This record gives sequence, C-alpha cells and structure tokens, in this order.
Amino acid sequence: MLSPWTCLLTLFLFQIGTISSTVVMDSFFKKPFQISWPISPCLLQSTYLANPTVFYCSMLCSGKSQCEFFCIDDHQCELYKALISIARSLPASNSSKNCYTSWGHPRDVAHLAVVDAADYYSPVTRPPNAIAGFFCRGYAQCYVSKHNTNRWWRADLKDIYPISRIQVRTSREYNFFKDVEFRVGNSTTLSSNPVVFENPGQAPLDHVVGVNLDPPVSGRYVTLQSKSTGYFFVCDIQIIRAQ
Repeated sequence: MLSPWTCLLTLFLFQIGTISSTVVMDSFFKKPFQISWPISPCLLQSTYLANPTVFYCSMLCSGKSQCEFFCIDDHQCELYKALISIARSLPASNSSKNCYTSWGHPRDVAHLAVVDAADYYSPVTRPPNAIAGFFCRGYAQCYVSKHNTNRWWRADLKDIYPISRIQVRTSREYNFFKDVEFRVGNSTTLSSNPVVFENPGQAPLDHVVGVNLDPPVSGRYVTLQSKSTGYFFVCDIQIIRAQ
C-alpha cells in the first residue's frame, strides 16, 4: 500500500498554508483561523538543509514512522506526528512556516458541524475535540465519554450533504473504540437513521476506521455509537462529502 506521501508523485501535497503569527488562509477552505495549537510536543525530527524543498521534506516524512505533517522553516525540515486537517495560526515564535499535511481533505465537512454526545469524561474531553482538526497525542485532545453504556457522538452538519466517506482516527494511548455503528440521516432520533457501517470488536491503537459510501448517503446528522460498555474515544473524524 502506498504511503500518503508517495501520492505526491501524482497529486502533490495539500498545503495547510503559510503560517503567520496572525492569520492562516487555508488553501481549500478559504477561511482564516486565529487559534494557536501546541505543535512542539508533536515534533519527531528537525533536519537542517541548505535549500529545503517540499518534495525532499515529504520524502523525509514518508520515511519516518508516524510522520503525517511537516513544515519548512528557513533551512529546517520539521517532521511531526500531528494530524492536522484545518489551518491554524501558530504563536509569534513560529512566524514563517510553510506546512503540509497528509491528513487534510478538501471536501471534509466535519469542521462545519455542531457536535454533541451522550456525555463526556471531563471538561477537556468534550465532543468538539473530534472536529478540532488537530491531534497529536494525549486523550485530552480527543472526545472521551464517561464509562457507561449507550455512548454516542453526533455531528449536526446544519445542512444535508451527500457523504461518500467517514473516517475516524483512534487514540494512540487507549483502546476504546469498540463495536461502533456509523449512522447517517436526517432525524434527530439516533435510531431512526440507518446504519451505514459497523466496526466489530476493538479497533487497534492509532488506527483509521473508515467506510466508503458508494453510492453516497445523504444526511444532516452523522452519529457514532458504541454498543459496548466502557469508555468511548473519538480523536479525529473526517466526514467527506461527495463530489
């Protein structure tokens, strides 16, 4: 299977944007973000190069385990294990980076959603964490439920979209993504929307659980429901609309 970076040979990269201390313009969403995010804990490697290029840095990332995001900063290729799908501004100390991701998708509509859930474990693990567009490490960057039954997480997209793919990244620390149903529909009643996919058993750590919907399924609400008893983690979700 080709790595995400190998696709550069035909598709090039999804550029997150030129990162400044004020506003980042995402090359796909055309929407400015002014939210800082803690990128330094995600650093895997920083390599000095006299003239770093996107292609060369992408090859370095492709050969580095867990690298899914890199930045070019002056003479440095910085490789990160972060999952970045939404452009954000960096603190002033990181004022001139060009960054690229293998996780972002131009038709991802998850970031448009209003989200809720059956419950949440603590104030720092609320439902919006799953659509924040940033995940590096630590359960505090995920949505985490209480230890309970009938745990669910729901995205209200505020409009009806034809959905062609849903994919979720599981936690890097704890295996709590088990027996999960994916539902898409237009009803606020969870059970009224059809199941489009079920992940039986326990998903592995740091794993993408996804389903391609062909033909696409139209709906306003996308719900994940764990049918087992325990905690429920959703660290990052992408909801891809059809072309």
